[in-house]
Amino acid sequence: MIVCFGTTFREAPVALRECLVASVTDLLDVLLGDGADQEGAEGPCHELVCLSTCNRTEIYVVVADPVAGPDAAFEALVGWFVTHRELPRQTLEKSFYTHRGLDAVRHLSRVAAGLDSLVLGESEIARQVSDALQHARSVGAVGEVLSEAYRSAIRAGRRARAETGINRKPASVSSVAVGLADEACGSLDGKQVLLIGTGKVGELACKSLRVRGATPFKVLSRNPDHAAELAAQFGAAAGTLADLSSALAEADVVISSTKAPGVIIDRDIVDGAMRRRPEQELTLIDLAVPRDVDVAVTDVPGVRLFDIDDLQNRIADHVAARQGEVSLVEDIIDQELANFAERDEQRGVRPLIADLRSRAEAIRRREIARTLQRLGDVDEATRTQIEHLSRSLVNKLLHEPTIRLRAEAGRYQSEEVAQVARELFGLAHE
Repeated sequence: MIVCFGTTFREAPVALRECLVASVTDLLDVLLGDGADQEGAEGPCHELVCLSTCNRTEIYVVVADPVAGPDAAFEALVGWFVTHRELPRQTLEKSFYTHRGLDAVRHLSRVAAGLDSLVLGESEIARQVSDALQHARSVGAVGEVLSEAYRSAIRAGRRARAETGINRKPASVSSVAVGLADEACGSLDGKQVLLIGTGKVGELACKSLRVRGATPFKVLSRNPDHAAELAAQFGAAAGTLADLSSALAEADVVISSTKAPGVIIDRDIVDGAMRRRPEQELTLIDLAVPRDVDVAVTDVPGVRLFDIDDLQNRIADHVAARQGEVSLVEDIIDQELANFAERDEQRGVRPLIADLRSRAEAIRRREIARTLQRLGDVDEATRTQIEHLSRSLVNKLLHEPTIRLRAEAGRYQSEEVAQVARELFGLAHE
């Protein structure tokens, strides 16, 4: 059974979400077990994918026991956060939701289509869903079940954007943030905008700035090559975080979206920058989770700070045109979910059908060889006819059992059907 444990901007504020950021490698041992352990300890799950963004942390697992498995997995997950992030158990239990079975796949499909995003229909989540699957594959944490579920969700998201207007009038967290900066400053015209972070969010912020007639005067990154590459696209200067203090002293607006594990802009560095330009206000927009900017900077006169939670109240106006497309997207999700369910029901019998045909083919080849040996010299035309007859007999004999196995897999438990059929055809120990 597929199970999803998750929390989003709806259930948890950014102060909690930044503590819940986790990767597959963080949770590999506790949920899947450490195969390298001498005792061979196994976790409660067989597969694992972590989808962690600035607005959500979701852990998708496959449990063998549909009754006790989900509770055991959740207990292991909560225990890890209590131990490694020092979070209160009660807070975690209240903040996480759970989806099981097809409901988990439906939820993942809605996420991939942008229906569960802070900005309805935003496109960035599609890449994040795909990246989460690829990362799980890279560490050997994902198998057939979650791979198929994620492929189904990605397909639903791709169709939603191609066949509906769910991403009409593009709106992203970055564009909303730039709009917020424009409003806070009265206008971005003539303002000095500092961009910190060169990931996708930073790139989108630069594009949104250009739409509003502004560009960053400087781009900072831990990686100087990344800073130089993005800065060159927008005619800005490039630097590293070592230049942060001097850049803050020049900036009117700072948009920060790094992947740093903790604060990079604290009260002291902001206070120092403001002392160098006491008459000039500073607007800080923190799009990072974990947060890049210490909330204590608001104690410094002339400083305004907005984090990602402050954007929620400004989203509605940007997505009104997309609301009418939601039902169309839900229809696409229903179609893809039905296809997934059919494939999932037949998963248990697919290896059986392959084994059955392989066994029949081996028998056919063996018997043909014996027959041809007994017949002696046989011309090529006769040999071809014998081969054709034997293949036709095998296909006709297996046609009805194959159809029945697939049909029964949809009505009952496919694993049970497969086991009975293996016993019947003598495949149980192969």
